[in-house]
Amino acid sequence: MFRLPGTVPTVQQHLLAAVIDAGSGAVATRRSAAALWGLPGFRWGEPEVLVKRAGDHECRLGRLSETSLLPAHHVTVRDAIPVVTLARLCFELAATEHPKRTDRAIDNALLLGMSIDSLAEVVGTLAKRGRPGSAVMRRGVAKRGEGYVPPASELEALGLEALRAGGLPEPVRQLDAGGETWAGRVDYAYPAARLLIEFDGRRHWQALLEAQADRRRDAELVAAGWRVLRITWEMLTQDPAGVARLVARALANVA
Repeated sequence: MFRLPGTVPTVQQHLLAAVIDAGSGAVATRRSAAALWGLPGFRWGEPEVLVKRAGDHECRLGRLSETSLLPAHHVTVRDAIPVVTLARLCFELAATEHPKRTDRAIDNALLLGMSIDSLAEVVGTLAKRGRPGSAVMRRGVAKRGEGYVPPASELEALGLEALRAGGLPEPVRQLDAGGETWAGRVDYAYPAARLLIEFDGRRHWQALLEAQADRRRDAELVAAGWRVLRITWEMLTQDPAGVARLVARALANVA
């Protein structure tokens, strides 16, 4: 393996070197693949490499895992590095990550273009009793049926988790709302109650122009007959049960 003199070492170079070191057919997997794909919440670290079980393999430059099944359509190339597909990556993460983190990774993969069908194919191919991650992935596919819209941010995911924990009905997500004119796309909505829920991130109110735009949009929505409930990061992380109670009160208070 060679690197041109004078070039700056990168994490991608380190990962590629580990994949090459592991031998023919090796690919980046798990957290390394997640970082390579750009999945939020995963950082570069020790290279993690997957290879099909056959003969002796070793990886002196990273952590090696083996599998008995690695079909060609579970592998692709990103930034010139062989890597598992997004769908296969989700299954690989399910074997080692917390179920909630895996669930968020699935939603982020969907936002990056992964299809539910490709995820279902991977689960159908790999999932079996006793295999780590199988139960998590079966549930992950089952709850993401036709028309499923993944939360667009960690904050929205936390909001949905709080609503479900509070026993509230599923909201409509990413609803185009307004009156005579389109006012914008809102995070969550309960159309029958004319209730909209918007989530404000940790740095949201540091941007004055964004705050002013949100107030204008809220005014447009209220004028069109909607009620707008804004939930902050602090509210969700410090008192999710309180957020659920707040939404429940708003749903009960329908004129």
